[in-house]
Amino acid sequence: MPDSMKAVVLTRFGGPEAFELMDVPVPAVGSRQVRVRVHATAVNPLDYQIRRGDYPELVPLPAVIGHDVSGVIEDVGREVSEFGVGDEVY
Repeated sequence: MPDSMKAVVLTRFGGPEAFELMDVPVPAVGSRQVRVRVHATAVNPLDYQIRRGDYPELVPLPAVIGHDVSGVIEDVGREVSEFGVGDEVY
């Protein structure tokens, strides 16, 4: 498993230009979490509200945002029993 991945990161609040493509560390998986390799994503109203700065106290920058994703589980925490590596999720 690589120790970094590509992500579109919100570096400041504003318009679409506030995003930067960056290498970021691959997040560790907690005991009750899964990590999904994202294959597709969409932009929903919460995403653009965050981007324009509606919730600065809740979303510290820099941030990787995005709440609607689909992909394949690539790692599961030790307490996860409902999903397994390779499962397709959305």
